[in-house]
Amino acid sequence: MKEINTIKTREINAGARVYRCPWGDYRSTSYWAVYGHAVAHAYRKGYFDFAIRLILKGLTG
Repeated sequence: MKEINTIKTREINAGARVYRCPWGDYRSTSYWAVYGHAVAHAYRKGYFDFAIRLILKGLTG
């Protein structure tokens, strides 16, 4: 994957810093919007299933 330096990236995006989802399907100038998207994406893919099962097992005894 070709890396683009920070100066070139800001020139392309009119000076704004753009954050990208780790899966490459979403980008925004808001860090928190991208963070929320990435967490929701990971949840849909099932990356939190094991942790949720452990928490529920601990709560039920």
